[in-house]
Amino acid sequence: MSRSAKRPELLRQLSSITFLRALPPEEVQSLIPFLEPFHFPAGTRMMQKGDPGDSLLLLKGAPFRLIWKTDQTPFR
Repeated sequence: MSRSAKRPELLRQLSSITFLRALPPEEVQSLIPFLEPFHFPAGTRMMQKGDPGDSLLLLKGAPFRLIWKTDQTPFR
C-alpha cells in the first residue's frame, strides 16, 4: 500500500494522540512525510540515557515497559 493510501489511517492514529490534538489539522498532516514505522521485538532497548534526542517515538500496539535507572536503583 502506498504512503498516500495510508494517509487517512495515519491521520486517524495521530488524532488519537492527546498532545497532537492541540495542533491545527494542517500541522498534523505536515508530520506525515517524517513518519517512519518500526517494529521492535519484545525485549528490545529502544533508547537509553545519553542517546541524542533526535527522534520522537509514538508507540502503538502492545504494552511496553519503561525502566529508568538512577545511580542507586531502577525506577519502574
